[in-house]
Amino acid sequence: MRQVCKRLNETSRIREVWLSQHRQYVAEKEFQPTMEEPLESYSREELERWVLERRGADQEWALPGRSVRERTISMEATSPIFVVPGGRWLLCSISDGSVMCHDLDHRDIRTSILIPSRDNSDDVTSYRLAIDIDNAVPRLKFNLVTFPSNYMGDSLFGNMDIMIWSVKLCGHGSTARLEAHLLHSFLAYEPGAMIRSYIEVFNWKLSKSSRHRKTVLYPGVESKAVRLLPGNRLIVLNSQVVLVYNDIELRDEQPSIPPPFSHSPTTPQWRHSGDYRFQTRLNVSISNDEVVSLVLPSKEQIYRLTIPHNPDVDPYLTGPIYADQSATRSSTGFEKALFREGQDSLVKLGFSWGSTMEKPTKQDLIVSPHLRGILCFADNYIIQTFLVEETGRIILHPRKMIYILDTSVFLTGIE
Repeated sequence: MRQVCKRLNETSRIREVWLSQHRQYVAEKEFQPTMEEPLESYSREELERWVLERRGADQEWALPGRSVRERTISMEATSPIFVVPGGRWLLCSISDGSVMCHDLDHRDIRTSILIPSRDNSDDVTSYRLAIDIDNAVPRLKFNLVTFPSNYMGDSLFGNMDIMIWSVKLCGHGSTARLEAHLLHSFLAYEPGAMIRSYIEVFNWKLSKSSRHRKTVLYPGVESKAVRLLPGNRLIVLNSQVVLVYNDIELRDEQPSIPPPFSHSPTTPQWRHSGDYRFQTRLNVSISNDEVVSLVLPSKEQIYRLTIPHNPDVDPYLTGPIYADQSATRSSTGFEKALFREGQDSLVKLGFSWGSTMEKPTKQDLIVSPHLRGILCFADNYIIQTFLVEETGRIILHPRKMIYILDTSVFLTGIE
């Protein structure tokens, strides 16, 4: 367009034009698109890139036979990874307790040490990560929790050294970086992977190794995923049951291992069960002034759970959206999903939660022969998978390699 029309060329280089495009894109999305810095700090070029990356991702997701930009990072096979919302920053936990930070928006993937190694990491296989984004500030900031686990992601027996770090964005644009400083640490106690009959909820700011501010919940089912919700609430999920707890009260207690057996279940405010075969991940949600919504994918279907902030109003499920019965869901967002089909194929699914819930779009994702070969053996090990649906970025971590797949035409450079 810029090469064939001088007037359109000049118009497209006005910042207000891209501010308008940004407002239009945000208004179309039910989820809140990610911005790392205040809107006024973005230049015209940066706003243009932000909009085109996301528009390109939406367009490419519905098109067949499209190639992707594929990059790799060598990494320990047992390293837990986490993608910060927005998809730019990939955090990798190393067995010595350190956390590596990879800037995926940099063409050559710029890498730095975000958190240094621990002194007491000799007997630990890996450290798990969890983050809590601070949505009250305009510049990217979050708390990062690291704690020891074994290679399957289960907590270890005995003392568990929990460390909480504050991480913030420093600098601007392509030269920005993440910096972390330690906020707090304390010891908790864990009976090991074989016992999962209770959930401990801590106020980490008021907890010490000598005294915990916490409560203990006994859900009465095996807890596969747990997530805190706005308003001092908590959701518990396993393959067939969803529980919601309200008004969680914490109190000071001496550190100890709660009795794992012979305890009556804690009554939830809401319980729903059925033959759903939910995938046990709760890392996608949106929240507004009235409700928080989560996507609950099952083996063959995708549901949406809406939980009103008003505790007097019951949560409710929407759906299902039907996917291929032979597919294995890898990662699901609010309008995009990635799944495996057969031994070595990746498939893009596009869908909506409108009143009609039309049949999802389904297109193959074209990847390199090398990655297809890796996928052939994927049933023999766990593949950590993340989908950044607003930019169409996919992160896969099989064995000792991390694959970064960019589907947006603006990122791939493929016309």
